[in-house]
Amino acid sequence: MKTSRQQLVLNHLLTGRSLTQGEAIILGYGTRLAAKIHRLKGKGYKIRAVMKYDINGIPYAEYSLVTTRRAA
Repeated sequence: MKTSRQQLVLNHLLTGRSLTQGEAIILGYGTRLAAKIHRLKGKGYKIRAVMKYDINGIPYAEYSLVTTRRAA
């Protein structure tokens, strides 16, 4: 069975790494990353978007999964 691009995005975020649209394209996760993130949020995943700006001042979002540490 082929893994969906949405699942690939989730797997990437579950490793603790962040993801931008540019990275998603390079990694083969496709375009429309914001839509994939929106659907994952709808499924209950807590994903944070941090707005950043490139060298020309153009904004882009960097997504990461929000995790909480439990006290030992």
